[in-house]
Formats: sequence, C-alpha cells, structure tokens
Amino acid sequence: SFPQFTTTVDGQTIHFVHVRSAEPGAMPLVLLHGYPSSFVEFTRMIGPLVDPVAHGGRAEDAFHVVIPSIPGFGFSTPLGAAGWDVERTARAFDGIMAALGYDRYGIEGGDVGAGVAEQLCIHAGDRVAAALIVTDPGAIATEYNPPTDPLTADEQARHQALKAARVEDFGYLA
Repeated sequence: SFPQFTTTVDGQTIHFVHVRSAEPGAMPLVLLHGYPSSFVEFTRMIGPLVDPVAHGGRAEDAFHVVIPSIPGFGFSTPLGAAGWDVERTARAFDGIMAALGYDRYGIEGGDVGAGVAEQLCIHAGDRVAAALIVTDPGAIATEYNPPTDPLTADEQARHQALKAARVEDFGYLA
C-alpha cells in the first residue's frame, strides 16, 4: 500500500519506499532498518509521519519518508558484488536522497542501520539536518572509542566492561 521503487547505484539494485507528505514544509526523513529486518518494521509509522494532523499532531511535524532496504537485505536484490559495507551503503543512500531532490534530510537508524546513519553523518554531514542513532551502548562505547579521560572511575570501569563484553558477545560482527 506504499509507493515502492528500485534504483541501481554502483551496479547494485536498491529497493526503497518513498512517501511524500502533502504538507509543504515537510522535512525529508530516512529510516534505516536493522538486522534481520526490512522497511516493514516502519510501516505503522508512515501515516503519522507524513500526515501528523490526521493522527492528532501538527502540520509542522510532517516528514517526507524514505525507507531504503539495505543492499543484501530483504527487498533489495542479493549483493551483486563484494564491498557493500556501511560506508558504501551510506554513500548510495545519500545519492538516492539527492536524486529524489532532497538537499537536507534527517536520519534514524538502528542496529546495522545505526552504522549506516553514522556514516551518513560523516560523509554527508552538511546534508544531514538531524540524526537519531539507536543501538546498544556497547557498540557506541567500543566501536567509536570515545575519550575516557573525563569519565569517573566507575564510568571507566563500565566502559572497560563493555569493551570486554563486545569482544566476547559480538564476535559475529567482527
């Protein structure tokens, strides 16, 4: 029941849902799924995001919604070549947003979508108006290595425990 499209970026077929709001000031928003998921996890959110007034909200809170399927997941075709990491995926998604005519947009990403969102912030930060990155604290604390000098002794101990847990429990991500 939602407009769905495919496009080819860098030789890879990418599927996405694109629903425009009728509100003239709507902000484009990219929603990035996790693993093992798809755009389907966001379908109940589309109506309230594109037409907030019909759902008890305000017109100024409207979004144009773009929900790409991460290459190799669900509705995008299987990977046609190696190398589709989060950085390459982020660049492809930014290209899709530009092709849709969106110069600035917000992003939300969870799980593997959080990694794509982080790369969008790094590589297209001038085009990203806002980001909500939802992932487990162990990934943030260990993958991005924040400075620990300002942390209390208890916080530093928790950080070390998160790093140890990541090595033990997240080996499949390596």
